[in-house]
Amino acid sequence: MAEGLKLLLNGHDTGHGDEIIGLLADAQHLECMVAFAKLSVGETFLKPLKQAIDRGMTARVAIGLSLFVTDPEILSELLGLEKLFPTKLELYLSNTEDTFHPKIYAVRGLSGHKVIVGSANMTAGGFSSNYEASVVVNDRDGALMSSVEDYFGKREIEFEQKLRTLLGEYGYSLRNIVAILDPQAATRRTPAAAETKGTRKARSVKVYKNPHSGEVVETKGGNHKVLKEWKAEYGSDQVESWLSN
Repeated sequence: MAEGLKLLLNGHDTGHGDEIIGLLADAQHLECMVAFAKLSVGETFLKPLKQAIDRGMTARVAIGLSLFVTDPEILSELLGLEKLFPTKLELYLSNTEDTFHPKIYAVRGLSGHKVIVGSANMTAGGFSSNYEASVVVNDRDGALMSSVEDYFGKREIEFEQKLRTLLGEYGYSLRNIVAILDPQAATRRTPAAAETKGTRKARSVKVYKNPHSGEVVETKGGNHKVLKEWKAEYGSDQVESWLSN
């Protein structure tokens, strides 16, 4: 099971931002779930995230919309990255009836697995200036990382379906929602974000059935943990032939 615990406090040796960004240096995959995010985190997080993805890291990021705290501009920036790296970054927005309130940053890397669980959201305050406390777990056998991936995987379809239902009720795209919440967002976008104009085509649900075990996987992207395990064992072409829709 997970071993090696460290208490992480902003302003003591290293802050949450330093720790999280440090994990991206050799990360192969990132799982991130936060209650809310703000553009104040800016280049502090977005630049190293883009660099990590550009060198091959995959990532799933889920951000809560509860209490209307999340900044529309950070969603616009992340949407731009997702459009730039459609097979590597998956962005999910949680619009659940119950408050979505986790703060988890988990990485699978060349040197092992690490999971940060605590109080820090994806904001400048959460990364450095707020009083925040988290536990950094050196997850040597990957058991905790697998639990995080499994939890995200189970909620993956729910995130997407609830968002699409919400937008469908009003005939809007996410870009429309950003414009409504913050009419000035378009004038403040960076050139990279401005290139993401237009409605993003919704990804369809893909269903794979393993003929050897009978197990079924439903996913909208290529980062599903079980799907990756199948491809490693049977080969990508073989697993793609199991696509049933």
